[in-house]
Amino acid sequence: MAGTQKGINIKKVLSGLGVIIAFLILVCMIVCVHKFYKSYTSIEMIEGEESIGKKRSPDGRYEAQAYRNNGGATTDYAVLVVLSDLKNGTEKNIFWDYHCDYANMKWNSNDIIEINGIVLKVPDQVYDYRKNK
Repeated sequence: MAGTQKGINIKKVLSGLGVIIAFLILVCMIVCVHKFYKSYTSIEMIEGEESIGKKRSPDGRYEAQAYRNNGGATTDYAVLVVLSDLKNGTEKNIFWDYHCDYANMKWNSNDIIEINGIVLKVPDQVYDYRKNK
């Protein structure tokens, strides 16, 4: 058939576009839910407010910096301890306690720190009062 032209099928284009948009919305929702979940189940995202002390490990590799966080009039103080690895320049939140406004820190060895009676092997162990009740 000479002279017959094939046109663009608008319904197919819109259908395919709808699938792509639905997929992108789903991906965005998954990313948002993951970030929301992680922010409430991990101490990684917490930032220290008022510095209340620091202690360096006996070998000088690590430094533990304690912060007192004030949640406002309706919540109690909380303490965050951030571990700095002075050898490779990384930082990691290792201690998060609520109903607490001080940090009694003592290094028991080069990689064992005791914070308010909680003993942690750094850099791997983490104390989060919500999980370690």
